[in-house]
Amino acid sequence: MYVASLLLIDATNAFNNLNRATALENIRRICPSIYCALNNSYQTPSNLYVDKQTLLSQEGCTQGDPLAMLMYGIASRPLIERMNMESVSQKCYADDGTAAGTIQKLLLFFKQLNKIGEGFGYFVNAPKCQLIVKPRTIEKAKHIFNNTNVQIVDGARVLGSVIGSEAACQKFVQEQSETQQKLLKNLSEFAKSSPQAAYHCFSRGAESKLTFLLRTTPKADTILADSENIIRRSLIPNMTDQDSPDDGMRSLLSLPVKNGGMAIRAPDDLVPAYDQSKLLSSPLDHFDVTTATLHQERIKTDIRRQKQTQNKQKSEEFLANMTEDLKYSVQLASEKGASTWLNALPIERHDLWLTKTEFRDALCIRYGWQFKSIPEKCACGSKFLVSHALHCPKGRYPIIRHNEVRDLFAELMRKTCYDIEVEPHLQPLSNESLKTATCKDEEARSDISAEGLWGSRFEKSYYDVKVFNPFAPTNRRNGIKESYRFHETTKKTKYLDRIVEVEHSSFIPLIFSTTGGSGPGSTIVIKRLASRIAEKTKDTYPNVINFMRTSLSFALLRSTILCIRGHRGQRSYKEESSPCAFNAEVNP
Repeated sequence: MYVASLLLIDATNAFNNLNRATALENIRRICPSIYCALNNSYQTPSNLYVDKQTLLSQEGCTQGDPLAMLMYGIASRPLIERMNMESVSQKCYADDGTAAGTIQKLLLFFKQLNKIGEGFGYFVNAPKCQLIVKPRTIEKAKHIFNNTNVQIVDGARVLGSVIGSEAACQKFVQEQSETQQKLLKNLSEFAKSSPQAAYHCFSRGAESKLTFLLRTTPKADTILADSENIIRRSLIPNMTDQDSPDDGMRSLLSLPVKNGGMAIRAPDDLVPAYDQSKLLSSPLDHFDVTTATLHQERIKTDIRRQKQTQNKQKSEEFLANMTEDLKYSVQLASEKGASTWLNALPIERHDLWLTKTEFRDALCIRYGWQFKSIPEKCACGSKFLVSHALHCPKGRYPIIRHNEVRDLFAELMRKTCYDIEVEPHLQPLSNESLKTATCKDEEARSDISAEGLWGSRFEKSYYDVKVFNPFAPTNRRNGIKESYRFHETTKKTKYLDRIVEVEHSSFIPLIFSTTGGSGPGSTIVIKRLASRIAEKTKDTYPNVINFMRTSLSFALLRSTILCIRGHRGQRSYKEESSPCAFNAEVNP
Protein backbone atom coordinates (compact mmCIF):
# COMPACT_ATOMS: atom_id res chain seq x y z
CA MET A 1 0.00 0.00 0.00
CA TYR A 2 1.30 3.45 -0.94
CA VAL A 3 1.47 5.67 2.17
CA ALA A 4 1.21 9.41 1.53
CA SER A 5 1.01 10.40 5.19
CA LEU A 6 0.83 8.90 8.68
CA LEU A 7 -1.38 10.07 11.53
CA LEU A 8 -0.21 9.40 15.11
CA ILE A 9 -3.15 9.51 17.52
CA ASP A 10 -2.94 10.17 21.25
CA ALA A 11 -5.84 9.85 23.69
CA THR A 12 -6.40 11.79 26.91
CA ASN A 13 -5.89 9.53 29.94
CA ALA A 14 -7.29 6.63 27.92
CA PHE A 15 -7.06 3.85 30.53
CA ASN A 16 -8.78 5.95 33.21
CA ASN A 17 -11.50 7.25 30.86
CA LEU A 18 -12.50 3.84 29.49
CA ASN A 19 -16.28 3.39 29.73
CA ARG A 20 -16.59 0.35 32.03
CA ALA A 21 -20.17 -0.57 31.19
CA THR A 22 -19.48 -0.53 27.44
CA ALA A 23 -16.14 -2.30 27.93
CA LEU A 24 -17.61 -5.16 29.99
CA GLU A 25 -20.44 -5.67 27.50
CA ASN A 26 -17.97 -5.80 24.59
CA ILE A 27 -15.75 -8.25 26.50
CA ARG A 28 -18.79 -10.46 27.29
CA ARG A 29 -19.51 -10.79 23.58
CA ILE A 30 -15.98 -10.94 22.21
CA CYS A 31 -14.12 -12.97 24.86
CA PRO A 32 -16.48 -14.73 27.30
CA SER A 33 -13.64 -16.76 28.86
CA ILE A 34 -12.14 -13.67 30.54
CA TYR A 35 -15.45 -11.88 31.16
CA CYS A 36 -16.16 -13.50 34.54
CA ALA A 37 -12.84 -12.40 36.07
CA LEU A 38 -13.13 -8.84 34.76
CA ASN A 39 -16.79 -8.56 35.70
CA ASN A 40 -16.00 -9.57 39.29
CA SER A 41 -13.37 -6.83 39.44
CA TYR A 42 -15.20 -3.99 37.68
CA GLN A 43 -18.98 -4.53 37.88
CA THR A 44 -19.25 -2.34 40.99
CA PRO A 45 -17.25 0.82 41.79
CA SER A 46 -14.24 0.45 44.07
CA ASN A 47 -13.42 2.79 46.93
CA LEU A 48 -10.53 5.24 46.77
CA TYR A 49 -9.47 6.82 50.07
CA VAL A 50 -8.01 10.35 49.80
CA ASP A 51 -7.56 12.66 52.83
CA LYS A 52 -10.08 10.74 54.92
CA GLN A 53 -12.61 10.98 52.09
CA THR A 54 -13.98 8.10 50.05
CA LEU A 55 -14.14 8.46 46.28
CA LEU A 56 -15.78 5.95 43.96
CA SER A 57 -13.73 4.62 41.04
CA GLN A 58 -16.43 4.13 38.41
CA GLU A 59 -14.59 4.38 35.09
CA GLY A 60 -11.40 3.06 33.54
CA CYS A 61 -8.99 0.27 34.49
CA THR A 62 -7.40 0.05 37.92
CA GLN A 63 -3.73 1.01 37.90
CA GLY A 64 -1.55 -2.02 38.63
CA ASP A 65 -4.20 -4.55 37.60
CA PRO A 66 -2.43 -7.30 35.60
CA LEU A 67 -5.58 -7.67 33.49
CA ALA A 68 -5.83 -3.96 32.67
CA MET A 69 -3.94 -4.18 29.37
CA LEU A 70 -6.01 -7.20 28.29
CA MET A 71 -9.24 -5.49 29.27
CA TYR A 72 -8.39 -2.31 27.38
CA GLY A 73 -7.29 -4.19 24.26
CA ILE A 74 -10.45 -6.30 24.01
CA ALA A 75 -12.74 -3.42 24.94
CA SER A 76 -11.29 -1.15 22.26
CA ARG A 77 -11.61 -3.71 19.46
CA PRO A 78 -15.20 -2.67 18.49
CA LEU A 79 -14.00 0.93 18.19
CA ILE A 80 -11.16 -0.16 15.89
CA GLU A 81 -13.57 -2.19 13.75
CA ARG A 82 -16.00 0.72 13.45
CA MET A 83 -13.14 2.95 12.34
CA ASN A 84 -12.33 0.77 9.32
CA MET A 85 -12.29 3.02 6.26
CA GLU A 86 -11.48 2.42 2.63
CA SER A 87 -7.91 3.42 1.68
CA VAL A 88 -6.92 3.92 5.35
CA SER A 89 -4.80 1.38 7.19
CA GLN A 90 -4.83 1.58 10.99
CA LYS A 91 -2.74 -0.13 13.68
CA CYS A 92 -3.13 0.26 17.44
CA TYR A 93 -0.86 -0.41 20.40
CA ALA A 94 -2.65 0.08 23.73
CA ASP A 95 -4.08 3.62 23.60
CA ASP A 96 -1.75 4.82 20.83
CA GLY A 97 -3.16 4.56 17.32
CA THR A 98 -1.69 5.06 13.86
CA ALA A 99 -3.47 5.52 10.57
CA ALA A 100 -1.91 5.66 7.10
CA GLY A 101 -3.43 7.04 3.91
CA THR A 102 -3.93 10.23 1.94
CA ILE A 103 -4.19 13.52 3.82
CA GLN A 104 -7.90 13.97 2.89
CA LYS A 105 -8.79 10.45 4.02
CA LEU A 106 -6.93 10.89 7.29
CA LEU A 107 -8.90 14.07 8.04
CA LEU A 108 -12.15 12.11 7.65
CA PHE A 109 -10.70 9.36 9.85
CA PHE A 110 -9.72 11.90 12.52
CA LYS A 111 -13.16 13.54 12.60
CA GLN A 112 -14.96 10.20 12.75
CA LEU A 113 -12.72 9.02 15.62
CA ASN A 114 -13.52 12.18 17.59
CA LYS A 115 -17.23 11.53 17.08
CA ILE A 116 -17.35 7.77 17.76
CA GLY A 117 -14.59 7.53 20.37
CA GLU A 118 -16.43 9.41 23.11
CA GLY A 119 -18.96 6.58 23.47
CA PHE A 120 -16.12 4.21 24.30
CA GLY A 121 -14.35 6.63 26.65
CA TYR A 122 -11.71 7.38 24.02
CA PHE A 123 -11.11 11.15 23.93
CA VAL A 124 -8.64 12.26 21.27
CA ASN A 125 -5.94 14.64 22.54
CA ALA A 126 -5.54 16.68 19.34
CA PRO A 127 -2.55 18.86 20.40
CA LYS A 128 -0.51 15.71 20.98
CA CYS A 129 -1.53 14.08 17.70
CA GLN A 130 0.94 14.33 14.82
CA LEU A 131 0.51 14.09 11.07
CA ILE A 132 3.72 12.98 9.33
CA VAL A 133 3.90 14.11 5.71
CA LYS A 134 6.58 14.64 3.11
CA PRO A 135 8.31 18.05 3.28
CA ARG A 136 6.80 19.24 0.01
CA THR A 137 3.23 18.63 1.25
CA ILE A 138 3.50 20.29 4.67
CA GLU A 139 1.66 23.47 3.59
CA LYS A 140 -1.07 21.43 1.93
CA ALA A 141 -1.50 19.36 5.09
CA LYS A 142 -1.68 22.46 7.28
CA HIS A 143 -4.44 23.84 5.07
CA ILE A 144 -6.46 20.59 5.12
CA PHE A 145 -6.02 20.02 8.89
CA ASN A 146 -6.72 23.65 9.72
CA ASN A 147 -8.51 24.20 13.06
CA THR A 148 -7.84 20.61 14.25
CA ASN A 149 -4.83 21.48 16.49
CA VAL A 150 -2.97 18.47 15.02
CA GLN A 151 0.80 18.99 14.64
CA ILE A 152 2.02 18.81 11.03
CA VAL A 153 5.59 17.44 10.91
CA ASP A 154 7.95 15.81 8.43
CA GLY A 155 9.14 13.22 10.98
CA ALA A 156 8.30 11.94 14.46
CA ARG A 157 9.24 9.23 16.92
CA VAL A 158 7.17 6.04 16.67
CA LEU A 159 7.60 3.08 19.02
CA GLY A 160 11.21 3.90 19.87
CA SER A 161 12.36 4.75 16.35
CA VAL A 162 11.57 7.48 13.83
CA ILE A 163 9.43 7.76 10.69
CA GLY A 164 9.75 10.65 8.28
CA SER A 165 12.13 12.59 6.07
CA GLU A 166 15.86 11.98 5.85
CA ALA A 167 16.53 15.18 7.80
CA ALA A 168 14.21 14.05 10.61
CA CYS A 169 15.92 10.65 10.71
CA GLN A 170 19.37 12.25 10.86
CA LYS A 171 18.27 14.54 13.68
CA PHE A 172 16.88 11.58 15.62
CA VAL A 173 20.04 9.52 15.05
CA GLN A 174 22.19 12.43 16.27
CA GLU A 175 20.11 12.74 19.44
CA GLN A 176 20.34 9.00 20.05
CA SER A 177 24.08 9.07 19.40
CA GLU A 178 24.58 11.69 22.09
CA THR A 179 22.40 9.71 24.50
CA GLN A 180 24.30 6.50 23.72
CA GLN A 181 27.69 8.13 24.23
CA LYS A 182 26.60 9.61 27.55
CA LEU A 183 25.33 6.21 28.66
CA LEU A 184 28.59 4.48 27.68
CA LYS A 185 30.68 7.11 29.49
CA ASN A 186 28.64 6.63 32.65
CA LEU A 187 29.00 2.86 32.34
CA SER A 188 32.75 3.26 31.88
CA GLU A 189 32.99 5.15 35.18
CA PHE A 190 30.75 2.59 36.87
CA ALA A 191 32.97 -0.22 35.57
CA LYS A 192 35.88 1.00 37.70
CA SER A 193 34.12 0.00 40.92
CA SER A 194 31.64 -2.66 39.73
CA PRO A 195 32.96 -4.32 36.56
CA GLN A 196 30.65 -7.35 36.70
CA ALA A 197 27.51 -5.23 37.03
CA ALA A 198 28.78 -2.84 34.35
CA TYR A 199 29.40 -5.75 31.98
CA HIS A 200 25.83 -7.00 32.32
CA CYS A 201 24.40 -3.47 32.09
CA PHE A 202 26.22 -3.11 28.79
CA SER A 203 25.59 -6.55 27.29
CA ARG A 204 21.93 -6.75 28.34
CA GLY A 205 20.99 -3.06 28.26
CA ALA A 206 23.13 -0.50 26.46
CA GLU A 207 24.08 -2.79 23.59
CA SER A 208 20.47 -3.94 23.20
CA LYS A 209 19.33 -0.31 22.90
CA LEU A 210 21.97 0.27 20.25
CA THR A 211 20.95 -2.88 18.38
CA PHE A 212 17.27 -1.83 18.44
CA LEU A 213 18.19 1.58 17.02
CA LEU A 214 20.23 -0.03 14.22
CA ARG A 215 17.46 -2.49 13.37
CA THR A 216 14.69 0.10 13.15
CA THR A 217 16.36 3.28 11.89
CA PRO A 218 17.94 3.74 8.46
CA LYS A 219 21.54 5.01 8.31
CA ALA A 220 21.90 4.71 12.10
CA ASP A 221 25.21 2.85 11.69
CA THR A 222 26.93 6.26 11.54
CA ILE A 223 26.93 6.33 15.35
CA LEU A 224 28.93 3.09 15.64
CA ALA A 225 32.35 4.74 15.30
CA ASP A 226 31.82 7.05 18.29
CA SER A 227 30.37 4.25 20.42
CA GLU A 228 33.20 1.87 19.52
CA ASN A 229 35.79 4.49 20.47
CA ILE A 230 34.34 4.74 24.00
CA ILE A 231 33.97 0.96 24.30
CA ARG A 232 37.52 0.20 23.21
CA ARG A 233 39.36 3.05 24.96
CA SER A 234 37.33 3.43 28.13
CA LEU A 235 34.74 0.75 28.91
CA ILE A 236 36.83 -2.38 28.26
CA PRO A 237 40.00 -1.06 30.01
CA ASN A 238 38.02 0.04 33.07
CA MET A 239 36.14 -3.26 33.16
CA THR A 240 39.19 -5.52 32.78
CA ASP A 241 41.88 -3.31 34.38
CA GLN A 242 43.99 -3.96 31.27
CA ASP A 243 45.23 -1.77 28.45
CA SER A 244 43.00 -0.86 25.53
CA PRO A 245 42.65 -4.03 23.39
CA ASP A 246 44.38 -4.26 20.02
CA ASP A 247 42.48 -5.34 16.90
CA GLY A 248 43.07 -9.03 17.56
CA MET A 249 41.91 -8.98 21.16
CA ARG A 250 38.95 -6.74 20.26
CA SER A 251 37.94 -9.32 17.67
CA LEU A 252 38.18 -12.06 20.30
CA LEU A 253 36.06 -10.15 22.83
CA SER A 254 33.36 -9.67 20.17
CA LEU A 255 32.82 -13.44 19.86
CA PRO A 256 29.91 -15.09 21.71
CA VAL A 257 30.67 -16.17 25.28
CA LYS A 258 30.37 -19.86 24.38
CA ASN A 259 33.10 -19.38 21.75
CA GLY A 260 35.53 -17.89 24.26
CA GLY A 261 34.60 -14.21 23.80
CA MET A 262 32.65 -11.73 25.92
CA ALA A 263 29.89 -10.90 23.41
CA ILE A 264 30.98 -7.23 23.27
CA ARG A 265 30.12 -6.97 19.61
CA ALA A 266 32.27 -4.99 17.18
CA PRO A 267 30.80 -2.50 14.63
CA ASP A 268 31.13 -5.01 11.78
CA ASP A 269 28.76 -7.35 13.65
CA LEU A 270 26.07 -4.66 13.98
CA VAL A 271 26.10 -3.05 10.53
CA PRO A 272 23.79 -5.65 8.84
CA ALA A 273 21.09 -5.23 11.54
CA TYR A 274 18.86 -2.90 9.48
CA ASP A 275 18.94 -5.03 6.31
CA GLN A 276 18.27 -8.18 8.33
CA SER A 277 15.31 -6.49 10.03
CA LYS A 278 13.84 -5.44 6.66
CA LEU A 279 14.31 -8.98 5.34
CA LEU A 280 12.59 -10.43 8.41
CA SER A 281 9.64 -8.04 8.08
CA SER A 282 9.15 -8.47 4.31
CA PRO A 283 6.81 -11.54 4.51
CA LEU A 284 4.22 -9.38 6.32
CA ASP A 285 3.75 -7.36 3.11
CA HIS A 286 2.95 -10.39 0.95
CA PHE A 287 1.30 -13.08 3.09
CA ASP A 288 -1.30 -13.53 5.82
CA VAL A 289 -0.08 -13.68 9.43
CA THR A 290 0.14 -17.49 9.64
CA THR A 291 2.04 -17.90 6.36
CA ALA A 292 4.24 -14.88 7.11
CA THR A 293 5.20 -16.40 10.48
CA LEU A 294 6.42 -19.57 8.77
CA HIS A 295 8.50 -17.54 6.31
CA GLN A 296 9.91 -15.48 9.17
CA GLU A 297 11.01 -18.60 11.04
CA ARG A 298 12.93 -19.75 7.99
CA ILE A 299 14.54 -16.32 7.62
CA LYS A 300 15.48 -16.34 11.33
CA THR A 301 17.13 -19.73 10.88
CA ASP A 302 19.09 -18.48 7.85
CA ILE A 303 20.24 -15.36 9.73
CA ARG A 304 21.25 -17.45 12.74
CA ARG A 305 23.26 -19.83 10.56
CA GLN A 306 24.89 -16.91 8.81
CA LYS A 307 25.95 -15.41 12.15
CA GLN A 308 27.32 -18.76 13.31
CA THR A 309 29.32 -19.11 10.10
CA GLN A 310 30.69 -15.58 10.48
CA ASN A 311 31.66 -16.22 14.10
CA LYS A 312 33.35 -19.47 13.15
CA GLN A 313 35.32 -17.78 10.36
CA LYS A 314 36.29 -14.91 12.66
CA SER A 315 37.39 -17.37 15.35
CA GLU A 316 39.45 -19.41 12.87
CA GLU A 317 41.14 -16.30 11.48
CA PHE A 318 41.95 -15.10 14.96
CA LEU A 319 43.21 -18.51 16.11
CA ALA A 320 45.58 -18.63 13.16
CA ASN A 321 47.30 -15.41 14.27
CA MET A 322 47.22 -15.69 18.07
CA THR A 323 49.94 -17.03 20.36
CA GLU A 324 49.88 -20.63 21.56
CA ASP A 325 49.17 -19.52 25.13
CA LEU A 326 46.14 -17.45 24.13
CA LYS A 327 44.94 -20.16 21.76
CA TYR A 328 44.98 -22.69 24.61
CA SER A 329 43.18 -20.26 26.94
CA VAL A 330 40.43 -19.69 24.37
CA GLN A 331 40.08 -23.46 23.91
CA LEU A 332 39.56 -23.86 27.67
CA ALA A 333 37.09 -20.94 27.76
CA SER A 334 35.07 -22.54 24.94
CA GLU A 335 34.38 -25.71 26.92
CA LYS A 336 30.84 -26.52 27.99
CA GLY A 337 30.21 -24.86 31.35
CA ALA A 338 33.44 -22.84 31.39
CA SER A 339 31.65 -19.55 30.65
CA THR A 340 28.56 -20.00 32.82
CA TRP A 341 29.84 -17.57 35.46
CA LEU A 342 30.16 -14.85 32.83
CA ASN A 343 26.55 -15.29 31.67
CA ALA A 344 25.05 -15.29 35.18
CA LEU A 345 23.44 -12.09 36.42
CA PRO A 346 25.23 -10.71 39.52
CA ILE A 347 22.44 -11.47 42.01
CA GLU A 348 23.83 -11.25 45.53
CA ARG A 349 21.12 -13.28 47.26
CA HIS A 350 21.97 -16.24 44.99
CA ASP A 351 25.69 -15.77 45.72
CA LEU A 352 26.44 -14.91 42.09
CA TRP A 353 28.12 -11.60 42.87
CA LEU A 354 31.86 -11.15 42.27
CA THR A 355 33.99 -8.38 43.73
CA LYS A 356 35.88 -6.20 41.26
CA THR A 357 39.12 -8.10 41.99
CA GLU A 358 37.43 -11.49 41.59
CA PHE A 359 35.83 -10.49 38.29
CA ARG A 360 39.10 -9.18 36.85
CA ASP A 361 41.02 -12.21 38.15
CA ALA A 362 38.45 -14.45 36.46
CA LEU A 363 39.11 -12.67 33.15
CA CYS A 364 42.86 -13.05 33.69
CA ILE A 365 42.37 -16.81 34.11
CA ARG A 366 40.10 -16.89 31.06
CA TYR A 367 42.49 -15.09 28.71
CA GLY A 368 45.88 -15.69 30.32
CA TRP A 369 46.34 -12.01 31.18
CA GLN A 370 48.91 -10.86 33.72
CA PHE A 371 47.59 -10.74 37.29
CA LYS A 372 48.03 -7.52 39.25
CA SER A 373 49.60 -7.41 42.72
CA ILE A 374 50.75 -11.01 43.11
CA PRO A 375 54.05 -12.04 44.76
CA GLU A 376 57.10 -12.90 42.72
CA LYS A 377 57.91 -15.90 44.88
CA CYS A 378 55.69 -18.52 46.52
CA ALA A 379 55.96 -19.33 50.22
CA CYS A 380 57.21 -22.79 49.23
CA GLY A 381 60.24 -21.21 47.56
CA SER A 382 59.20 -21.67 43.92
CA LYS A 383 58.59 -18.86 41.46
CA PHE A 384 54.99 -17.70 41.79
CA LEU A 385 53.19 -18.59 38.56
CA VAL A 386 49.49 -19.23 38.04
CA SER A 387 50.18 -22.80 36.95
CA HIS A 388 52.16 -23.34 40.19
CA ALA A 389 49.60 -21.61 42.46
CA LEU A 390 46.80 -23.89 41.25
CA HIS A 391 48.45 -27.01 42.69
CA CYS A 392 50.81 -25.70 45.39
CA PRO A 393 49.86 -27.50 48.67
CA LYS A 394 50.86 -24.54 50.85
CA GLY A 395 47.74 -23.22 52.52
CA ARG A 396 45.78 -26.38 51.58
CA TYR A 397 43.89 -24.41 48.91
CA PRO A 398 43.72 -27.29 46.39
CA ILE A 399 42.00 -29.36 49.11
CA ILE A 400 39.51 -26.54 49.72
CA ARG A 401 38.81 -26.45 45.96
CA HIS A 402 38.23 -30.22 45.92
CA ASN A 403 35.91 -30.05 48.95
CA GLU A 404 33.85 -27.24 47.44
CA VAL A 405 32.96 -29.39 44.44
CA ARG A 406 32.42 -32.49 46.57
CA ASP A 407 30.06 -30.70 48.97
CA LEU A 408 28.13 -29.08 46.10
CA PHE A 409 27.41 -32.44 44.50
CA ALA A 410 26.47 -33.97 47.83
CA GLU A 411 24.01 -31.11 48.42
CA LEU A 412 22.48 -31.54 44.96
CA MET A 413 22.16 -35.30 45.42
CA ARG A 414 20.27 -34.77 48.68
CA LYS A 415 17.48 -33.19 46.63
CA THR A 416 16.62 -36.46 44.90
CA CYS A 417 18.78 -39.36 46.15
CA TYR A 418 18.83 -41.40 49.37
CA ASP A 419 21.45 -42.29 51.97
CA ILE A 420 23.96 -39.70 50.79
CA GLU A 421 27.29 -40.01 52.58
CA VAL A 422 30.36 -37.82 52.26
CA GLU A 423 33.72 -39.64 52.34
CA PRO A 424 32.23 -43.09 53.06
CA HIS A 425 34.62 -45.87 54.10
CA LEU A 426 34.89 -48.71 51.62
CA GLN A 427 34.37 -52.21 53.03
CA PRO A 428 37.56 -53.99 54.17
CA LEU A 429 38.95 -56.64 51.85
CA SER A 430 38.50 -60.35 52.56
CA ASN A 431 40.84 -62.11 50.16
CA GLU A 432 39.03 -60.71 47.10
CA SER A 433 41.01 -60.98 43.90
CA LEU A 434 41.51 -57.46 42.59
CA LYS A 435 43.64 -55.95 39.86
CA THR A 436 47.16 -54.99 40.83
CA ALA A 437 46.71 -51.21 40.53
CA THR A 438 43.48 -51.18 42.56
CA CYS A 439 43.58 -49.37 45.93
CA LYS A 440 43.75 -52.00 48.71
CA ASP A 441 44.13 -49.64 51.66
CA GLU A 442 41.98 -50.64 54.63
CA GLU A 443 41.10 -46.97 55.23
CA ALA A 444 40.13 -46.32 51.61
CA ARG A 445 37.29 -43.87 51.02
CA SER A 446 35.47 -42.37 48.09
CA ASP A 447 34.18 -38.79 48.11
CA ILE A 448 30.43 -39.42 47.84
CA SER A 449 28.04 -42.36 47.92
CA ALA A 450 24.35 -42.15 47.09
CA GLU A 451 21.41 -44.45 46.43
CA GLY A 452 18.72 -44.01 43.82
CA LEU A 453 20.44 -41.93 41.16
CA TRP A 454 20.71 -44.91 38.82
CA GLY A 455 18.37 -47.88 38.65
CA SER A 456 16.28 -48.74 41.71
CA ARG A 457 15.98 -46.75 44.92
CA PHE A 458 18.45 -49.03 46.71
CA GLU A 459 21.12 -49.15 44.00
CA LYS A 460 24.20 -47.45 45.41
CA SER A 461 26.79 -45.57 43.39
CA TYR A 462 30.13 -44.06 44.38
CA TYR A 463 31.79 -40.88 43.14
CA ASP A 464 35.27 -39.44 43.51
CA VAL A 465 36.13 -35.82 42.66
CA LYS A 466 39.23 -34.62 40.88
CA VAL A 467 39.88 -30.97 39.98
CA PHE A 468 43.01 -30.73 37.88
CA ASN A 469 45.09 -27.83 36.68
CA PRO A 470 44.92 -27.62 32.85
CA PHE A 471 47.91 -25.28 32.81
CA ALA A 472 50.23 -27.86 34.37
CA PRO A 473 52.92 -28.90 31.84
CA THR A 474 51.75 -32.52 31.56
CA ASN A 475 48.08 -31.64 31.08
CA ARG A 476 48.87 -28.91 28.59
CA ARG A 477 51.15 -31.20 26.62
CA ASN A 478 48.46 -33.90 26.45
CA GLY A 479 45.66 -31.52 25.49
CA ILE A 480 42.45 -30.89 27.42
CA LYS A 481 40.41 -33.82 26.05
CA GLU A 482 43.19 -36.32 26.64
CA SER A 483 43.68 -34.90 30.15
CA TYR A 484 40.05 -35.64 31.02
CA ARG A 485 40.43 -39.22 29.77
CA PHE A 486 43.72 -39.66 31.65
CA HIS A 487 42.34 -38.50 35.01
CA GLU A 488 39.16 -40.54 34.59
CA THR A 489 41.21 -43.63 33.77
CA THR A 490 43.46 -43.02 36.79
CA LYS A 491 40.46 -42.82 39.14
CA LYS A 492 38.85 -45.91 37.63
CA THR A 493 42.09 -47.85 37.90
CA LYS A 494 42.26 -46.98 41.59
CA TYR A 495 38.65 -47.58 42.66
CA LEU A 496 36.45 -49.18 39.99
CA ASP A 497 37.44 -52.84 40.47
CA ARG A 498 37.16 -52.68 44.26
CA ILE A 499 33.78 -50.92 44.25
CA VAL A 500 32.32 -53.30 41.65
CA GLU A 501 33.67 -56.51 43.23
CA VAL A 502 33.36 -55.65 46.94
CA GLU A 503 30.62 -53.01 47.16
CA HIS A 504 28.66 -54.42 44.19
CA SER A 505 28.01 -50.84 43.14
CA SER A 506 28.86 -48.54 40.28
CA PHE A 507 31.62 -45.94 40.29
CA ILE A 508 31.89 -42.69 38.28
CA PRO A 509 34.81 -40.26 38.63
CA LEU A 510 33.83 -36.58 38.67
CA ILE A 511 36.64 -34.86 36.77
CA PHE A 512 36.75 -31.07 36.36
CA SER A 513 39.30 -28.52 35.23
CA THR A 514 39.95 -25.38 37.24
CA THR A 515 38.62 -23.32 34.32
CA GLY A 516 35.14 -24.88 34.62
CA GLY A 517 35.15 -27.69 32.06
CA SER A 518 33.99 -31.21 32.93
CA GLY A 519 34.95 -34.71 31.84
CA PRO A 520 32.63 -37.15 30.03
CA GLY A 521 31.61 -38.98 33.22
CA SER A 522 30.91 -35.73 35.07
CA THR A 523 28.73 -34.52 32.21
CA ILE A 524 26.66 -37.71 32.35
CA VAL A 525 26.16 -37.35 36.12
CA ILE A 526 25.18 -33.66 35.82
CA LYS A 527 22.57 -34.44 33.16
CA ARG A 528 21.16 -37.40 35.09
CA LEU A 529 21.03 -35.45 38.35
CA ALA A 530 19.35 -32.48 36.63
CA SER A 531 16.76 -34.78 35.11
CA ARG A 532 15.94 -36.38 38.47
CA ILE A 533 15.74 -33.03 40.29
CA ALA A 534 13.52 -31.55 37.55
CA GLU A 535 11.22 -34.56 37.78
CA LYS A 536 10.96 -34.29 41.56
CA THR A 537 10.59 -30.52 41.84
CA LYS A 538 8.34 -30.19 38.76
CA ASP A 539 10.75 -27.62 37.37
CA THR A 540 11.97 -27.58 33.77
CA TYR A 541 15.14 -29.46 32.87
CA PRO A 542 16.85 -26.41 31.27
CA ASN A 543 16.30 -24.34 34.44
CA VAL A 544 17.69 -27.05 36.71
CA ILE A 545 20.76 -27.87 34.65
CA ASN A 546 21.50 -24.17 34.19
CA PHE A 547 21.32 -23.70 37.96
CA MET A 548 23.63 -26.68 38.51
CA ARG A 549 26.20 -25.53 35.96
CA THR A 550 26.13 -21.98 37.35
CA SER A 551 26.63 -23.18 40.94
CA LEU A 552 29.47 -25.45 39.83
CA SER A 553 31.07 -22.70 37.75
CA PHE A 554 31.13 -20.25 40.66
CA ALA A 555 32.42 -22.90 43.08
CA LEU A 556 35.33 -23.70 40.76
CA LEU A 557 35.99 -20.04 39.96
CA ARG A 558 36.09 -18.81 43.56
CA SER A 559 38.23 -21.71 44.76
CA THR A 560 40.62 -21.23 41.83
CA ILE A 561 40.98 -17.51 42.63
CA LEU A 562 41.59 -18.50 46.26
CA CYS A 563 44.47 -20.71 45.14
CA ILE A 564 46.04 -17.67 43.45
CA ARG A 565 45.19 -14.93 45.96
CA GLY A 566 45.17 -16.94 49.20
CA HIS A 567 47.86 -16.21 51.80
CA ARG A 568 50.53 -18.92 51.96
CA GLY A 569 53.13 -17.33 54.23
CA GLN A 570 53.47 -17.77 57.99
CA ARG A 571 50.81 -15.82 59.81
CA SER A 572 52.07 -13.48 62.51
CA TYR A 573 49.98 -12.47 65.48
CA LYS A 574 50.72 -9.26 67.33
CA GLU A 575 51.16 -9.87 71.05
CA GLU A 576 48.76 -7.84 73.15
CA SER A 577 50.38 -5.65 75.80
CA SER A 578 47.59 -6.40 78.26
CA PRO A 579 45.96 -9.73 77.46
CA CYS A 580 42.28 -10.13 78.18
CA ALA A 581 41.61 -11.84 81.50
CA PHE A 582 38.84 -14.24 80.67
CA ASN A 583 38.58 -15.49 84.25
CA ALA A 584 38.50 -12.03 85.85
CA GLU A 585 36.03 -11.62 88.66
CA VAL A 586 32.99 -9.58 87.69
CA ASN A 587 31.81 -7.14 90.33
CA PRO A 588 28.05 -6.96 90.76
